[in-house]
Amino acid sequence: MSTHLRALDLPEGLLAFVGNLRSMDAPTWAGISTLRQNVFIVEQECNYADQDLDDLEDTTEHLWVEDGAGVVFATLRIMNEKPKGTGLGLPLLGDAQSINIFNPGGNASGNGAAGSNGAGSAAQTKRIGRVAVHSKRRGQGIGHTLMKTAVARCGKRRIVLDAQSHLADWYKQFGFVVDGDEFLDVGIPHVPMVREAL
Repeated sequence: MSTHLRALDLPEGLLAFVGNLRSMDAPTWAGISTLRQNVFIVEQECNYADQDLDDLEDTTEHLWVEDGAGVVFATLRIMNEKPKGTGLGLPLLGDAQSINIFNPGGNASGNGAAGSNGAGSAAQTKRIGRVAVHSKRRGQGIGHTLMKTAVARCGKRRIVLDAQSHLADWYKQFGFVVDGDEFLDVGIPHVPMVREAL
């Protein structure tokens, strides 16, 4: 069963939830998947398989915001960071050429901390990713509230993410700093970012 996250600063009529894939119903997962596809594939004109094996792990937490009718307007996921060279989160569909799993430097993108200095234990490190807000709901603070909640759920642990370069300043407000060189992921410039353990 997914958990309702109460007392969050959201526009009236919106509710936030957290759960892993096993805890959510099929319409919720379909809503999350559809939103991610609309943002990362349609809007950004990228041809890659959004869903990967990391979505299936029991330890992966999905946070999402929906309205009273169950329409998902924002989502992100929190995962345990994997040691470099393991668990690339390979997609369920597609091949490595079409989805650009590796950047030109040969480092894994996606679940690896491309360009990261590797500090901190992977077991104690969390990774935030797949942050998406519906185009009609942007600018209402929903993404900010969801991200702030995700950081709080990670506690005092080290957190990493790969930010689209033009959004790096947005992530800085949550305590993240750039932690490596810019790289291309599916043709879009990204930078690795970290929020060190507290």
